[in-house]
Amino acid sequence: MIEKQRIRQSEQPMPRPIDQAIIAYWNGGLSIIPVNPKTKRPAGYLLPQAQDSDGNPLYYQKQADGSLTTTTVKTGSPKGTWEPFQSRRPTEQEINRWIAANVESVAVIAGKVSGGVEILDFDVPGFYEAWATLVGADGDLPRQRTGGGGTQIAWRCSSPEGNQKLAWQPDAAQKSGRKIAIETRGEHGYALLPPSLHPSGRRYELVNGKFSQIPVINDRHRLFLITC
Repeated sequence: MIEKQRIRQSEQPMPRPIDQAIIAYWNGGLSIIPVNPKTKRPAGYLLPQAQDSDGNPLYYQKQADGSLTTTTVKTGSPKGTWEPFQSRRPTEQEINRWIAANVESVAVIAGKVSGGVEILDFDVPGFYEAWATLVGADGDLPRQRTGGGGTQIAWRCSSPEGNQKLAWQPDAAQKSGRKIAIETRGEHGYALLPPSLHPSGRRYELVNGKFSQIPVINDRHRLFLITC
């Protein structure tokens, strides 16, 4: 277990709420990564350097049109990757580094690496309420309000699947004529956790339970929740 006194390396008199959350999530058995709060994408500069198929370190190279490509030439801009954390949890040293860097957002990597975590994500207003009516009370399952106004619920199970799209809503503005209303974050997926900062400036807010203590549910219960 990480001791708070050992991990507190900044000169702040008290740990920030996000720092306390990072420690709790790590101690709770989650594989987590730092996230850029402006893009909701992994914070590459704090992650291990990516490599090509031959094991050569990769770097970003800016093109004339402003786009970025990858190269093995040492440009001074290493390409970070969150792929290692899909199969292992971060070390204490990596956690210390992220906290020292004052990260504002952190995400859990779902799947077996985090003990079988799956996230159920409701993006469109009204869909969570309709689902909750079908399933009844969601008991001790952790629930949060996302920075974008959605709702997310988490559980652990013995056989987490990959990301799934479960429901849609008609949307003429989309090329497909619809947008995703409910989806999951499973194996090789990730989801931001409270109190992470959202691009809107709002923070993810815990509503119920603890994401540092995500309970295990049996396969029958999981199937029921997914089917609903």
